[in-house]
Amino acid sequence: CGVQHVLLEVAHGLVKAQRAHRTAIVSMLTNTCDAVIELDSNHRIVDKGWALCRILLRRRKRSLKGSKVQDFMPDEPDRDHFERSLGDPHATMYSVLQDAAGNRIRMQIFSVACRSSDEKEEHRLIGFSEAPAQAHSSRVADCSANDEAWIGADEAPEQNEQMKTGESSTSTNS
Repeated sequence: CGVQHVLLEVAHGLVKAQRAHRTAIVSMLTNTCDAVIELDSNHRIVDKGWALCRILLRRRKRSLKGSKVQDFMPDEPDRDHFERSLGDPHATMYSVLQDAAGNRIRMQIFSVACRSSDEKEEHRLIGFSEAPAQAHSSRVADCSANDEAWIGADEAPEQNEQMKTGESSTSTNS
């Protein structure tokens, strides 16, 4: 009976710690990002995502609930990279999202694994911050230790390869 009591106390303490961890992550992302959403275990948006709707110039009446973040990424390399990053406990990447008017928006995306608010399944909190133009043009490397530098669709593959190898380009950019 004493062992069961101790185990229940430990379990209760772990649940409290997980809630505190989630609260801290939400607070940090909310204070530093332009939009924060939550993804379920199938990588679909859990809430209506009004802040992300505003960035994507979507009407408030059109909820993002059930959508995938990749649905708003026009470039296949970005979609693939984002999908791979969901396997990491936490990741940071640069990507391009496309708004309802067709504009391309450079974003820095923060992804952190957490438990759902009901503690039943693994979810992800995703923060979006508009990235400065330099982050895109200078090819800032992904902050994930095991991924290559971000590849943008507005550059030719040979230019990306030159950036990885450190070779200079023979063409001039205006």
